[in-house]
Amino acid sequence: MAKARRQHLHNMIDRNKLDTTHTTHRTGSPHVLVCTKTAESWKQACHVYEQNLKHLAEVNRIMEGRRNKTIPRKPKK
Repeated sequence: MAKARRQHLHNMIDRNKLDTTHTTHRTGSPHVLVCTKTAESWKQACHVYEQNLKHLAEVNRIMEGRRNKTIPRKPKK
């Protein structure tokens, strides 16, 4: 039963793309599944947040330029 439980957890971690690494320590009996939490999704979210801040600053720069008439608006048809 222990092997089946380890395999089930291994599959669930991989299938759900959880922020953990997992290895099986094969010393002794039963073997031990060791899970270690990682921060990959948090790092990716921080990267997206930083990109969003840069884009927002660019939009603000464009809007400020339009208010000051330094960036012309598209002509109306």
